[in-house]
Amino acid sequence: MRWLPLLSVFIGLSVDSGRLLSQEASVEDSPGQAQASLLRESDRVRFELVMGRLEIDPVRYRKGSVHASARSQAGGEPFSEALSIEAWRGLPRVHYTRRSETLHWTLDVDQTGKVVLSADTLSGARRVSLSQPRGGPLTLRLETDQRRVEEQFGTWLHLYMAQTPLYQQHFAGLVDDLLYPTKLGELAERAHADSLARIVSSEPLTDTLYPTRERGDEHRIDARLDDQELAIWIGQLGSASRRDRATAHETLRRQGVSLLPRLRRWDDAGLDAEQRARFAELRRQLTPPGGDCSARLATLITEDPDYWIAASTRLSETERTRIAQRLNQTLRFDPPDVVRVAKPPQVDTGTHTR
Repeated sequence: MRWLPLLSVFIGLSVDSGRLLSQEASVEDSPGQAQASLLRESDRVRFELVMGRLEIDPVRYRKGSVHASARSQAGGEPFSEALSIEAWRGLPRVHYTRRSETLHWTLDVDQTGKVVLSADTLSGARRVSLSQPRGGPLTLRLETDQRRVEEQFGTWLHLYMAQTPLYQQHFAGLVDDLLYPTKLGELAERAHADSLARIVSSEPLTDTLYPTRERGDEHRIDARLDDQELAIWIGQLGSASRRDRATAHETLRRQGVSLLPRLRRWDDAGLDAEQRARFAELRRQLTPPGGDCSARLATLITEDPDYWIAASTRLSETERTRIAQRLNQTLRFDPPDVVRVAKPPQVDTGTHTR
């Protein structure tokens, strides 16, 4: 417990080394945001937010191709759009463009599921792109005439919290159309509030998505694995004993959805083939079917230090202290982990616009 004050201070100061966009004044909605678009027609293309990541639904696509184009206007500004979908063996490939006088959007999804969004501000000589591979973090890139910067995020919630004005300015209209009628910003705000309420009330995590075999009720998660224990169980995934492998797998699975961010951060370079296969199976089992709700996302982020660093500019001192206590009690950080959590790389994107 001696690290509680240190962790609390570090969380509070973690953004001082660089000025984040979330510290800027709020911005207006994206000038290209449409009241209606081809992306909102679910018979053409359908996306969901699953564990904080954009996922395309491959089930609804048949073999063949679909092409469509339209002209419309939003907020009095005309824009044109074009959508192309090609599906082979049920795996869709999508290319979408939308162009107005001030903004050019592009969306690409390849047949591995990789999603790439880009926004070109035609009047400002600025290009912002976001790449979401099938596995691994989201990569945000900003390019101007003078420089290029890059930053990574675990999920769209991390991005939204760390770079809210940039998201609103460059991606909100496009992403809201992809998820229509869901709005990512509203979902993220509800999940954030729900997660803070759980922490302030010291409520244990529960996982209603995976009922226990003995009972049909929710599985209360009250025995969290710290990093050392997690390493032991992950190591046991490669045991020569089949029983030991199965025990380790079940122990990790019963950690629930909140284990996913920790698995994403885990360096799996030293894992053998058996461990890699079980890692992939764990990720699959811990990813629930269907789209996210705010309660599911709150479970995902409540004990994720990376999320709270992303959201730190909107936290009060009391909230920072309670979050530090929660993380220390459940994950039992060693001093090196405190430093790692407290001092993430900061990127000043320089897009201080309204």
